[in-house]
Amino acid sequence: MPDNKIKPSTLQLLGIFGQIGFIIAIPVAIFAYFGHKLDLKFHTSPLFLLAGMGLSLFISSLGIYGMIKKIENK
Repeated sequence: MPDNKIKPSTLQLLGIFGQIGFIIAIPVAIFAYFGHKLDLKFHTSPLFLLAGMGLSLFISSLGIYGMIKKIENK
């Protein structure tokens, strides 16, 4: 069975990699910042920071999974 899917160009691939970078970086930055602030307030270092990092890993994974599914359906 022939594969009729169109292969993305180099610029499209760079755009996809950039989006993946933002999908990972934005939640990490936000949850690390607020986790650190909560740790300072409640003197629980590094509890909230690590919890925020774990939550950002989960959210980033969902975002990347959704992006891959969207690309596969094209």
